Amino acid sequence: MISIVGQGMTDKFAQFAWFVGTEEALKLGLVDTVVSNSNALKPAALKLAEKIFESPDSGRRHIKGLLRGELGRSWGDRRALEREARQSWVFLTENGTIKALEAAMLRLSRRRDKSKI
Repeated sequence: MISIVGQGMTDKFAQFAWFVGTEEALKLGLVDTVVSNSNALKPAALKLAEKIFESPDSGRRHIKGLLRGELGRSWGDRRALEREARQSWVFLTENGTIKALEAAMLRLSRRRDKSKI
């Protein structure tokens, strides 16, 4: 997400649990396409998959690796993943974090935007 909308916007989305509607997500580049209904979803996904697979596998893998950078490399580092899990667990089990997450979930459960799918 950082590589798409930047660090500042990603921070705001995460900190404030901002909602993004379908058209805004498309404009920001967070989604590849928006469909009008659930029946249009599968044909749109197949069309996108066909476009993606026009590129040779080796080239596509190489480019994805370059684009994902440090995050992608960290997925193969077991020690880094375990350290991140421990740090995340400590943070997620703090009383302040639990209260903030409960408040965010309450806000999320009240929102009733109409989805296009």
